Amino acid sequence: MEKNGNGHNGNYTAAQFIEAIPDSGGIISTIAKRVGCAWNTARKYIDDHPTVQQAYQDERNKVGDMLETTALSIAKNGDGTMLRFFLSTVWKDRGYVIKEERDIRGTLDMVQMTPEQWRAENAKQAKASADMLDDFEDVDE
Repeated sequence: MEKNGNGHNGNYTAAQFIEAIPDSGGIISTIAKRVGCAWNTARKYIDDHPTVQQAYQDERNKVGDMLETTALSIAKNGDGTMLRFFLSTVWKDRGYVIKEERDIRGTLDMVQMTPEQWRAENAKQAKASADMLDDFEDVDE
């Protein structure tokens, strides 16, 4: 069989990928480099082989735990932004969520329009939106 561009004939084993996963951070390009294959090949082995998929998920969970530990440490040191983020994501099931409330009381007026009136109103609203966008772009400059 003819070898491909990376010097392999395309015959890889699940064991090669499982051995390449630890301490990769779950980064597919790192796994592929360790095995000596293309990124797409590594992704395919992860997707198609349950044992490789489990090793990959274990590595990603390990990284997730490390990141959560770091975020918790930063929050414990008084970083209010990290504390708010940590509470609103990890502890949202305890009620630490940002809720948006809207007051929708009032009346709704139904208006009957002819197709011509509807087109005219639609054009007027489109022009108002375009003008608002122009004003916004002027602020940016």
